[in-house]
Amino acid sequence: MSETIFSTTIFLRFPDRETARAAFALYGSGTAEGPDGAPVWPSCGTYEGYRYDIAVVGADGTIFRPTGATIEADPDLGPMPVLEPVAGFHVNVLWQGPAELIPDFGAARVHPVTPECVFA
Repeated sequence: MSETIFSTTIFLRFPDRETARAAFALYGSGTAEGPDGAPVWPSCGTYEGYRYDIAVVGADGTIFRPTGATIEADPDLGPMPVLEPVAGFHVNVLWQGPAELIPDFGAARVHPVTPECVFA
């Protein structure tokens, strides 16, 4: 009998980048270095023999949401929404493996009604 492979996006919000890195290290994601030697966020990891893809939302983990206020920065564009950052470091994970093996990220897992970023 073959196992059923499940594909889903896991939405995560950590207090900060370091907490996120520590959580992913538990699930097989190593660290990488950029050309300048600075740490860079890995694009994938493996857990229980299954690969998962990682996307840091907004390139720096920050999501911005409208405050409800607008500004008129350019008359040709009309009113523009004022944005504010949403607390936390945001990461999306594309899991493709058995549903029962989805890594447990605990309280970091969130279930947004309208996600800011999804996998295509």
